[in-house]
Amino acid sequence: MSIGSIVADLVSELTPEYCRRLVHFLFECVDIDGITRANLMRAMADDSATLQALTALKQIHELEAAVSPASVAVAVDTALAVAARNVRDLKVDVVWTGPSSAATPSRRSAAALLELISSANEELLVLSFASFHIPDAMLAFREAAARGVRLHFVLESAEESSGRFRGSDEGLLDFRTMPNASAYVWPKELRPPGGLLHAKAIVADRCRALVTSANLTANAIDVNIELGLLIQSEPVAQRIAEHVFGLIDGGVLIAV
Repeated sequence: MSIGSIVADLVSELTPEYCRRLVHFLFECVDIDGITRANLMRAMADDSATLQALTALKQIHELEAAVSPASVAVAVDTALAVAARNVRDLKVDVVWTGPSSAATPSRRSAAALLELISSANEELLVLSFASFHIPDAMLAFREAAARGVRLHFVLESAEESSGRFRGSDEGLLDFRTMPNASAYVWPKELRPPGGLLHAKAIVADRCRALVTSANLTANAIDVNIELGLLIQSEPVAQRIAEHVFGLIDGGVLIAV
């Protein structure tokens, strides 16, 4: 634990308004040791926000007794500014499969999928429930592998789902045997009753992600009505990738 991580966690938990109130309060304080719940409550005007801030300040004081309230205020203000910039830099496009609407232009799922695959330089993480042969996507994956991109496919399996996935494992075999690729499944012995691997997402280089209702099938990216979000945000993409690779490292998802 560090002062930076404590401040970052606090800013992620409090609303911007409560963060600003805390900054103003800290600039008027002489030392952290003299801060009480009562005087902090007068500044925050919210019991829950007061307790969160007070807990964080006590943790900071335990780590570094000599740190000044003004220094903590600057740290909170800086973390708040960074968080606001991350929100401004978050770019999200809506992606559709199916009929077009006259209300607004729609970006096509197939185009977004191929764009994401072709943009990868180091790593592609793919999660899908159903996965069947899509010629354009298979070619794009192979081209990515040829330029050194590591491919990770997390897919549902007819065998591991005990028949609840009403497809075949041909798609799983196609991806598993692709160059520079690893494929993973959720073993049936680790699932709760009725559990399915139902997530659908593609993450490129842990900085861009397509999160979608569409499976990796021709119908899903060309025919059905499907909705997805193409997200250009390193923190969001990183969190998706870290969660999935955490499941792999923890043995919840296993290589096949």
